[in-house]
Amino acid sequence: MRDRIPFWIIELAHKVSKIPFAKKLLKPFYYPYKIRIEKRRNINFKAYALDALRDFDACMIENGFNYSLTFGSLLGAIREKGFISHDLDIDVMIFAKERTPLLQKCLESVGFRLFRRFSLDDASLGCEESYLYKDTGVSLDIFFIYPAIDNYPYVCCWNNFPDCSTCRESVRKHGGVIPRRIELPIDHQVCRVQFENIKVNIPMNAHQILEFSYGSDYMIPNPNYTVPKEHRYIWKEKIAICEEF
Repeated sequence: MRDRIPFWIIELAHKVSKIPFAKKLLKPFYYPYKIRIEKRRNINFKAYALDALRDFDACMIENGFNYSLTFGSLLGAIREKGFISHDLDIDVMIFAKERTPLLQKCLESVGFRLFRRFSLDDASLGCEESYLYKDTGVSLDIFFIYPAIDNYPYVCCWNNFPDCSTCRESVRKHGGVIPRRIELPIDHQVCRVQFENIKVNIPMNAHQILEFSYGSDYMIPNPNYTVPKEHRYIWKEKIAICEEF
């Protein structure tokens, strides 16, 4: 089950938004539809995400993979002792050297299925893999950690080209997506913390990482939060590959 807006609807809405008259006609239908889909995803996430994280954690620990939560999932672990209220997926990070066929095999053995991969230079410079958990629709994103190029180790995120609204459209028009390097002061050391009724891995320096990502007031929910520009770099000269399975 996947409560997501179909790619073709997103692309159509993007094109229509450039036509003032058409945008005015579409707005009363598209935005309520978008909100309804996101609410359904959030409800579904709350129902099954903890099971997904429990199975993921057990799989990683049993097979010796050094993972930790990151981004919104790490913020939830520290601030909420669980998922933040509007979460839609699970974010974890693993060092790139641990990205082996065994990793995917282990995840498949506990019900995860790889459905999307972003990679830069055949994953030598950046990679993110997304897995779906069983038939629940819950997704888990693995951000692989690479050694520092400038100041800190980094993970990669991905932007569509400016004239595209989805990664599929970006691939069709430009052959891929734009890679974005996000530096984080990542520590190899992890610790176990309580997360709802299970325990999970977080970095030993989680507070430093969260301050890097969300600012010094990250413990206070901010509906007007904007992503900081520091330690984030777009590789304009490169194009990353987006694959769906």
